[in-house]
Formats: sequence, structure tokens, C-alpha cells
Amino acid sequence: MNVDNVLIATLAAAPGIAGAYLAYKAATGQSRRDARIEARKVDSEAFDRAANIYREAIDQLQEQVKEQQVELKDLQERDRTRERELTALRRRNAQLERAIAAIGGTVPPMEGRGH
Repeated sequence: MNVDNVLIATLAAAPGIAGAYLAYKAATGQSRRDARIEARKVDSEAFDRAANIYREAIDQLQEQVKEQQVELKDLQERDRTRERELTALRRRNAQLERAIAAIGGTVPPMEGRGH
């Protein structure tokens, strides 16, 4: 083969090689773009799943807070009831002590008694 033939063959093959190279670059570029799009899609789906989990957790916490508020109101009402009962018992004890004193008796002091 002579040099002219090699040069002509090389020049003839150059457009094909250049075209193949450009096709390769376009394909790899598209693959990268597709990969980035897929990664964004996965990220978006993960975000949506996490958002749903957080929403459900918030809903559960809000329900627990409502239950605790109801229980607190119940406890407060029971406390008020016990306080009224205690006040009534103290009044009754005072009346009985006065009645005993009126007939000349005495009532020994009770331990832990606080008015």
C-alpha cells in the first residue's frame, strides 16, 4: 500500500469515525440526563414517602394531645370534687367537735391533721 492510499482511506473514514464519536457522545449525554431525571424522580418519591410518614406521625401526636387534654379535664374535675368533699368533711368535723365540747367532752388531737 502506498501512502496516498492510506491517506485517502483515512480521509474517507474520518466522517464515519467523527459521526460515530458524535453519536457516542450524544448517547452518553442522554444517559447522564436520564440518570439525573431518574435520580430526581427517586428523590421526589422519597420526599413524598417521608412527608406522608411525618403527616401520619403529626396526626397521631395531635390525637394523643386531644386524649391527654380530655384526661386532664377529667382529673381536674375529680380534684375539684375531692376538694369539695374534703371541705364538707372538715365542716362536719368542726360541727361534731363543737357539739362534743357543748356537752362537756373533749376530742383528742389527730396526728397529721391540717386545717
